Amino acid sequence: TGQDADVIVSGYVQDDISIIPDRLRLTVGAKLEHNNFTGFEFQPSARLFYRASEDVAAWASVSRAARTPSRFERSAKFDFIFVPAFSEGNPTPFPVFVTVDGNEDLPSEQLTAFEAGVRATIADGWSFDVSGYYNRYRRIVIPSETSTGFTFLPGIPFPVAINAQYQNEGLGRLKTWGVEALLKGQITEGWNAKLTYSHFNFDVATDPQTGVPYRVLLRPTDSPRHQFSLTNEFQLAENVQLTTQLRYVDEIDLGNIDSYVSGDFRLNYDFGTGLEFAVIGENLFQDQRQEFPNFGYPVAQSFNPRSVSAELRYRF
Repeated sequence: TGQDADVIVSGYVQDDISIIPDRLRLTVGAKLEHNNFTGFEFQPSARLFYRASEDVAAWASVSRAARTPSRFERSAKFDFIFVPAFSEGNPTPFPVFVTVDGNEDLPSEQLTAFEAGVRATIADGWSFDVSGYYNRYRRIVIPSETSTGFTFLPGIPFPVAINAQYQNEGLGRLKTWGVEALLKGQITEGWNAKLTYSHFNFDVATDPQTGVPYRVLLRPTDSPRHQFSLTNEFQLAENVQLTTQLRYVDEIDLGNIDSYVSGDFRLNYDFGTGLEFAVIGENLFQDQRQEFPNFGYPVAQSFNPRSVSAELRYRF
């Protein structure tokens, strides 16, 4: 192709500092990288760990990460989507063809991540973990409009389509934050349980030129804000184990994809000779469901069906 090959040289340094022996520890480090597209990348991190007692520990960290744009983002040219006339997002009588060009001058995407958490033993055999995070993304690759015009064909005096030309630009900015919690322990002998919850939220910065949020390709609206799960593990016999899971996933795509509750199970029999047999059930509460949007253009809908299967595995 005549283009330069990707040349990346990287290394990592780290140091553990015991501030208070067996109680307070600081870990600092950095990834050092040089590539022939964005130059030198410095990615430092620091993590503080504190053990308040035998049953309680806390930690906090801050780090910076960079993602070098791929060759596809730098040099590809492709027809991104086709939007039919009089469809959602295109009220005009002309179909719209969107073309996106790569950009050799793309900078690396940058992330600054803040995290903190606590883990505690709250009873015999039971523990509770809770952590929170706050992420700031800069220079996210987004398609930026460069030109829009009508498409004409020879012998036809009026336009037949609209061509919208875009180019990848490192202009997007985004913030995400959330919390994750985990409670797990043993209810009785042979019965372990785990309850998890996660919350996700975001804020997409506004493009000062258009006054609307940046059009990031991996849309945060396609991630559920709330998720719950309850997992039970039953040791029914020495060689028979049953695992069940109940899950709740919140709506996504601004409500276009509904929330759902799903049930799964796995019944496993171990023959003790490396041979295992299992019966697996997934998505038992619905015949089928849609989990992801189609991004507003006409494609076949994809559904996740209910399924029951058997598995025979031999390990050696």
